[in-house]
Amino acid sequence: MPTNCLSCGTPASRNKPAVQCCSCVNEVHQACLGIPPDTLKTSGSNGRMRWMCDDCCTRNSEFPRSCNFDAKLDKIMSDLAAITKQQAGFIESLNFFGGKIDDVESKMKVFESMNSRLQKHDAELKNLRDGNAELRREMNGLQQQLKSKNLDIIGVPEKKNENILTIVENIASKLGISDVRNFIEGCYRIHFMPKNDARSRPIVIDFKSKSYRDAFLRAYKGNKEKIRTSDIGFDGTEKTIYVNESLSPYYRKLFNTTRQFCRENSYKYCWIQDGRLLVRKDDSSKISHIASEDDVDRLPRSNLDRLPED
Repeated sequence: MPTNCLSCGTPASRNKPAVQCCSCVNEVHQACLGIPPDTLKTSGSNGRMRWMCDDCCTRNSEFPRSCNFDAKLDKIMSDLAAITKQQAGFIESLNFFGGKIDDVESKMKVFESMNSRLQKHDAELKNLRDGNAELRREMNGLQQQLKSKNLDIIGVPEKKNENILTIVENIASKLGISDVRNFIEGCYRIHFMPKNDARSRPIVIDFKSKSYRDAFLRAYKGNKEKIRTSDIGFDGTEKTIYVNESLSPYYRKLFNTTRQFCRENSYKYCWIQDGRLLVRKDDSSKISHIASEDDVDRLPRSNLDRLPED
């Protein structure tokens, strides 16, 4: 005979299934316990839920209280609350680190913008440097062009109250040139020499035209005998007198640097021609024009440090 539900007092039926106490015959409607319909299909042995009423739980202390569905439900709810709390903490952590990531991304955008501006400034600076180097090259070239009518006389001893024009006339006479004063604007010694340079200051001849200068230079280069100091009236130890194209201070320094490079790297030729500094490795190599120290740095060097092959 069916028993009535302990909760609502009505009997169980097909439409109102009940759960029977595992210790006595008391039943309670599944709906009264708040059990979903699918729970019975997956719970307990053979699809039956193991449940004990409150009276039986009180009398039978050996049977665990946790068999009570309400106690299990409370445990589940407690676990869910803990999980929810942990989830909230996890979400809070995600939000915190998400904010940090957003902050880093924002700073990265600032850095990228700064880097872009720096790259632009670097490009502008390079253009300015290249332009400045080109201007210096042009200025040095113009300064050298101003020397196109000049020659330097090197090796003439200095004396007090010396007459530079007379010295130049004596050199010109030795070269077979008469009335040289008619072809020159003036002559003088350069005003500056390094303090540690014991040589006499060169004499500069300023010709009225480049053609006069070239004629004087050809006469010197065509002379088979070297001009000595004794040839122009100087007593004492004889020294050789040289006639060279005049160089601006920049080209004079560049010429010395280039000559040093040529000596260290076995270059055969280094000379000045019409204000242009030229070098040549040997008789079969091409001639290189040197206009700056960068040009010297680009010249091929001798591989003196290369180890011999086995």
